Amino acid sequence: MAARPPMLQVILTASSLMLVACGADLRSQDRVQPPEMTAADVAGAVRGGAVLLDVRGGTERNRDGASRLPHIWVTFGSDHWRRSEPADVASFVHHLSQTAVLPGQRLVVLCSVGVRSAAAADTLMALGHDAVNIREGWLGGAAGIGLRDLEDMQSEEPDS
Repeated sequence: MAARPPMLQVILTASSLMLVACGADLRSQDRVQPPEMTAADVAGAVRGGAVLLDVRGGTERNRDGASRLPHIWVTFGSDHWRRSEPADVASFVHHLSQTAVLPGQRLVVLCSVGVRSAAAADTLMALGHDAVNIREGWLGGAAGIGLRDLEDMQSEEPDS
């Protein structure tokens, strides 16, 4: 049986919902920007044992497709996500605890353009996970080519 992340305690206060896991306080003032990697580095990270974690909503995923790399899909927020809400964080942490992610395993976090995944990676770091955001996301943009186009280009390359 796979090890599970530590039990979470949900604390309601007058101003916020706070999740506490191993002493981690997930209030926004205690957060840091998660490390980033480029879409070009994702396949190597997954081959090296990292878990690709797709945090897009179902509508985005159905519309834009999914990675051909092995991955886990755990939505962070709703389909119309704009910022982290306490209920989003609680649901994400609960659903993540139901997966086969092991303590100490690197999590490479993917969303459409790198914004939602940065928030999810930040949450994961606050819980003690080794998490990194894919800067360009699935679709790409000003930061560079996304994982989807990169996978498409690689699948079109002739075998050597």
